[in-house]
Amino acid sequence: MHYLVAERSGRLDQASASFNVESAGHWCDYRALQHPGDTVTISHSNKDYVGVLRLIAPDDVSLDAQLHSTLNDLKWVVA
Repeated sequence: MHYLVAERSGRLDQASASFNVESAGHWCDYRALQHPGDTVTISHSNKDYVGVLRLIAPDDVSLDAQLHSTLNDLKWVVA
C-alpha cells in the first residue's frame, strides 16, 4: 500500500481517476481521494493524501517495477 501525498496546498486542476487492473498474477488498485476542483490544504496528516495505491505481484522485482511504472502514470496538478 502506497499513499500519495500532495506536495503543496492549492486547488487540484488535474488528478488521476480511480482504476483497478488485473493481469497474469498482478493486481493494481488506485483510489483517488481528491478530485479536480478540490482544494488541498497541507496539514501534515492523512488529509494531505491525494490517493492510495495497492499492488499485488508474484515477486519483489515485479512489484517494484509495477510500483514505479504506475507512479509514473499518475498525475496531479496543483494550482
